[in-house]
Amino acid sequence: MKKNFIKLLIIFSSFFIGLIFGAEIIIKLGGEYYLPIRRRIISKSSKVSFDSLQIKQKKCPLENVAIGYFGQSNSTNTVPKTISSEFPENLYQFHWRTGLCYKYSEPLLGTSGRGGNTISFAAIQLAENQPERNIIIIPFGVGRSSVLDWSYGYLSYYHDFVLDQIKFFNLEPKLFLWHQGESDSRVDLLTKKDLLLIPNYSSPSPGEYQFGTNPYAYKDALNNIVQKTFKYFPETKFGVALVSKCVYKSPYKLLRNAQKKVAIENANVFISADSDLIIGKINRSDRCHFTQEGSKKLGMMYFESIKREIFD
Repeated sequence: MKKNFIKLLIIFSSFFIGLIFGAEIIIKLGGEYYLPIRRRIISKSSKVSFDSLQIKQKKCPLENVAIGYFGQSNSTNTVPKTISSEFPENLYQFHWRTGLCYKYSEPLLGTSGRGGNTISFAAIQLAENQPERNIIIIPFGVGRSSVLDWSYGYLSYYHDFVLDQIKFFNLEPKLFLWHQGESDSRVDLLTKKDLLLIPNYSSPSPGEYQFGTNPYAYKDALNNIVQKTFKYFPETKFGVALVSKCVYKSPYKLLRNAQKKVAIENANVFISADSDLIIGKINRSDRCHFTQEGSKKLGMMYFESIKREIFD
């Protein structure tokens, strides 16, 4: 009786911590893993709702199709509204921190934010289209990140660690999806002469004088990310989304060309979606991050390319 009381006390204490701070806390009691209540914002105008206690799966389904999803903020939980309907029973997400799978629900674990995720609609379509297979999504995107961070900077170590975790827990992803480019894009109409407007010995404010990452450097950096992923998982495929638009009026063609070249010049790499085609207030809540409507359109692009590459 006393043990049960202590167990309940630990669970409910963790609930309140998660409630107040929106913390992601995993606790292990009696050989079972629990995910306490996590705060999630449904939309700007709605009230805050809370996830109920979920008993974690101890191991991922042995027969599965695992898909990694990473990049910058549009691969994280930035969609303002979460999906409220039931998810297919054969759809899971992998929490790379603990090595556990659990039934799919938003917000996703393993990445930042408390909203929906742009991969969700594609994941639902895949699970419904392949009812005999277990679909596992592995999210690990990082907001505001540059391709240079992932290839040469601090996120290169993070990338290593996540891939190590995936391999350690015996998952063999069929596919990795890369959705990144906004941080490496450029503001329209900027020229080299605009550098004269920046005060000496100072860095321009973010977005104010964003000249864009050199496309050759972007290509080399993305190639490094692709090849590292293949080194860990030689049989996987790698989908590159065309991503360059965020607030600025038109896509950055040189960046898009760099993304295309990586797909052309590497076996088992393909263009997974063209997110720059999805524009307008109905599709992007702040002219950059996707609404649920925009996520549906992006999701259908992902679904069609994934189905073609790993199922057809």
